Amino acid sequence: MKKITKILLLVIVLIMLLPQSVIAGSTPYATYTYASFGSVLTSPAAYVPDTVVDSADMGLEESLKDPRDLFVGPDEKIYIADAGLSKVIVLDRYMKYLYSISSFVNSEGVPDRFNGCAGVFVNEENIFVCDTENNRIIMFDTEGNYVRTIPKPESNLFEEGSIYKPISCVCDDYGRLFVVSSTTYQGVIVINTKGDFFGFIGATKVVVSALELMWRKFQTEEQRELSEQYVSTEYNNITIDDKNFIYVTTSALDAGAQQDAIANGDKSTTFAPVKKLNASGTDVMKRNGFFPPSGEVLVADEKYNEEAEISGASRIVDVAMGPEKTWSIIDQKRSKVFTYNENGDLLFIFGDKNGMQVGNVDTIAAIEYQGSKILLLDKTNLNIVTFRRTEYADLLITALRHDNEMKYDETVQDWTEILKRNNNFDSAYVQIGKSLYREAEYEEIDVPVRENAEDVEIGDTDIVFDCPHCGKNLVIDYRGAGLQINCSQCGTPVLVPIPDGMELGDLDLDSGERPLTVHEDFDLLRLNVKEAVPDGTLDWIRQNEPGVKIIRNSDNLGFGAANNIGFKFAIEKEYD
Repeated sequence: MKKITKILLLVIVLIMLLPQSVIAGSTPYATYTYASFGSVLTSPAAYVPDTVVDSADMGLEESLKDPRDLFVGPDEKIYIADAGLSKVIVLDRYMKYLYSISSFVNSEGVPDRFNGCAGVFVNEENIFVCDTENNRIIMFDTEGNYVRTIPKPESNLFEEGSIYKPISCVCDDYGRLFVVSSTTYQGVIVINTKGDFFGFIGATKVVVSALELMWRKFQTEEQRELSEQYVSTEYNNITIDDKNFIYVTTSALDAGAQQDAIANGDKSTTFAPVKKLNASGTDVMKRNGFFPPSGEVLVADEKYNEEAEISGASRIVDVAMGPEKTWSIIDQKRSKVFTYNENGDLLFIFGDKNGMQVGNVDTIAAIEYQGSKILLLDKTNLNIVTFRRTEYADLLITALRHDNEMKYDETVQDWTEILKRNNNFDSAYVQIGKSLYREAEYEEIDVPVRENAEDVEIGDTDIVFDCPHCGKNLVIDYRGAGLQINCSQCGTPVLVPIPDGMELGDLDLDSGERPLTVHEDFDLLRLNVKEAVPDGTLDWIRQNEPGVKIIRNSDNLGFGAANNIGFKFAIEKEYD
């Protein structure tokens, strides 16, 4: 008996000493990534099931019926839009019932109520409810008090006979509402909180084959009207990040074309089920990973594998913003979560719909982050499943944070620790290489920095610039272009600008990842990055209109955002 006890104790000790990647195998699903050549690479668990919260746990008197949307507010309160109950349910951060919104007295003093509300968005000031079947959005304050009704926007740009059915919306920092209507094919609808129509953005490009175009030339007008209409694909969900970029998802793309784009490494936007739009509707998402960030890479072919339980391209129905510029999409077909970094690199995949264990989600409808947790809404089992971030995922986030802060020596250490836990992670090797490369850029050359540009002799090849933090005038030899230095006055790390006319390739720098500041005539702040204007335009302006001030941005932000930057610059400089 004593021998058996000793053996059992030894087994318990060995289990306790197992690395996390082995312990994580107890989750009811696999966690994995993909290699550069497309094979599956198993990974330690990034998120593990934590709790399952149903109506009774929430303290609801009436059970959930048809939950469509989930949102976590700035104060971590949880909002559920239930179309079956025509109600928005508000929970505290611990998922306990606070109150619900289903009826209100409208601006005309008439009792009113929702009809099939499918979406909800919350910011610091207001709650926006997509009252879908009533063809409107209702606006409340954060205590649930009625503010106003935002009616269907009116414009000749809407197709004749079109029906407005808002299912999801977001509001940016400038009070613009971006609305997804389930029956609108012209893109995301942009309005203000009074319902004034601004236009459409982000219409999905329509692809028509040459054969189809040729055939239409021989069709009569009646035949053309009866043939398939070539309209843009509608979106199914929308979210917004802290920089006012809009993320939209669609599940209405041609499944075969969507999967072919993944297999062929097509980084274009044409068959992308998730897009990142700037204010003008341009897709600015980075798709620089091994495969486009579009969901599952290896799938069973629907045509040739009829016995497969799940086949074909991912059905992407929601996207959520995570920490350190990460973002996650959900595949409703497989109940999986795919998480990427800002560059479009796949970090991990987890989840499964098969099984009855905690962590299996039958029909995933929405995803949200609540701090470090991930919340998934299961519309079949009528509950919310929460997932807790593991130590392995904590390391990933730490590595990304250090990379974002340009602490590349620490980033290398982070990714090295990650490889100790997951030597299958191909992207980690790539990230280490990038970090070492960047660290060498900043530390390889020792170039002296001179102070007070007005008091020193400036050579033809010298770079003169101001510290963006304290305004100190600095001068550095051209060899310092692109390096990170510490300001001699405030001690803050700053990036030395790369002057116009100096090719980035000559310095082995990556302009797409290095926003650099430089002052022209000690006055104009510019960002020296890829331009969103035709080649040669800026040179022509400088030569022919020397009085014009030019501001370059770190990305193609769109018309509205560019105007805001221009206004801010003019106000700060006290221009008329």
